[in-house]
Amino acid sequence: MDIRFDENILKMEALYHHKIGDSSDSLFFILNPDVDSLKIQGVNLNNFLIHEKQNRPFPYLKLNFNRVLIKGEIIDLHFSYQIDLVKQNHLNSDWIELNLDKFWFPNHNDIDNKFTYELNIAGLPSDFTLISHIDADIKIDNSNKILIQKRSPDIEVLILAGKDMRNWKADSSSQITFIASKHTPDSLLHSMHEKVFQSIKFMNESFGKSNPIKEFKVVLRNTTKKEIGFQFARKNMIITASDFNSYGNLSHEIAHFWWFDADFIKEPWMNESFANYSMFLVLEQYDPSTFTEIFNKYKELSFDAPAVDQATLFSDDAYNSYYIKGSILLKRLELIIGKSKMNELLELRITKRINNTEKLLNELEILTDLTTRNLFKRMLLE
Repeated sequence: MDIRFDENILKMEALYHHKIGDSSDSLFFILNPDVDSLKIQGVNLNNFLIHEKQNRPFPYLKLNFNRVLIKGEIIDLHFSYQIDLVKQNHLNSDWIELNLDKFWFPNHNDIDNKFTYELNIAGLPSDFTLISHIDADIKIDNSNKILIQKRSPDIEVLILAGKDMRNWKADSSSQITFIASKHTPDSLLHSMHEKVFQSIKFMNESFGKSNPIKEFKVVLRNTTKKEIGFQFARKNMIITASDFNSYGNLSHEIAHFWWFDADFIKEPWMNESFANYSMFLVLEQYDPSTFTEIFNKYKELSFDAPAVDQATLFSDDAYNSYYIKGSILLKRLELIIGKSKMNELLELRITKRINNTEKLLNELEILTDLTTRNLFKRMLLE
C-alpha cells in the first residue's frame, strides 16, 4: 500500500491480496463512501457498486466478477482513491487519524476481518510525528519516506499523526510514555500520569496479575473531546486527549488490555461491560464520589435497555445493553458472590482466555454453583 500526502489531499494506492473462501462471482468490501476518485481494478472484475448488507448500518462495495472465483485461489485487487484531510480528518487541528472507525482502508466482508500489511508513506509534513500499532515495524529513511510493516494480523491499518509532538515520561524509570503536543503543560501530563499509573497498578495487582501491563503508551491527540468525542484502546496503548483527564475515562480504556479478545460484533458486552466494571473498581478505590454518580446514572439507563445476551454491536438500541447494562449486572453478580470470588472469576477469564458468554457461565458454575449460574444467565436474558 502506498500513501502520499499532497498538501491537504491524501492519495491512496492499495493492493489487496485475498484468498477466496467460499466460491462466488462477487465479493463485498468495506470502504468509507466519502473517499474521492475511487477506482478498483482486478483480473475478471466487471464492476463495483454501493450495496447494503443485512444487519450492517454502513454501505458496502459489491465487486462483481465475470466468472466464479474458486475457493482457495488468491486474487489481487487494486484500490486507488483520495481523502480530503481538511474535510475528513482534523488537519485544521494539527491531527490526522486514519483507523478502523471510519473505514479509510478497504477490508473484505466485515470489520473484524484480520490482515497483515505493508505501507509506504511519502510527503508527511516534517513537523508531524507518526504513530501506529505498537507491534508494527516503522522505518524512516533520509528522504522522510516511511515504511510500516505489520506482520501480525489485525483488523485495521492504524495511522495517527500529530504536529509538534514529543515523548514524555514522569521520570526516566517510568514504564508509561505519553506522546503529546509540545504545548501540553507538564502539570497536565503529571495529572494524567498519576491516574494512568494508579489505574494500571490497581488492575495489575488484582484481576490482571497473571498478565500484567508492563509498558504502556498514552497518545494525546492534538484535538479536543468536543471535536472527536471518543477514545479508543489498542492493546497496551490508548488514544485519548487532554480533556479526558479522569479516572473514569482513562481506566475504562486501559482495562481493554485484558478484555479485547471477545467477539466485539456478536458479544460486545464481553468487551465493553467488563471494561466498565473494571472502571467501577478503580473509581471505588480512587474516586468514590464519581463512582456513585456514574453507577446511579448507569442503573437508570439500564432499566429499559434490551437484554444483554441479545445485544450485538449493530442490533437496535444495543449500546445501553452491551456498554452499560452488562456492567451493572456484573456489579450485581459481585454483590451475590462477593468481591473475592468476583476477582477470581475475572482472573480465570484472563488465564483461561474465556471470550464468550457460555464459557463465562460455565466457569461461574465451577466457581460457585449451578444456582448462581442460572441466576446470572436469567439476568443476562432480562
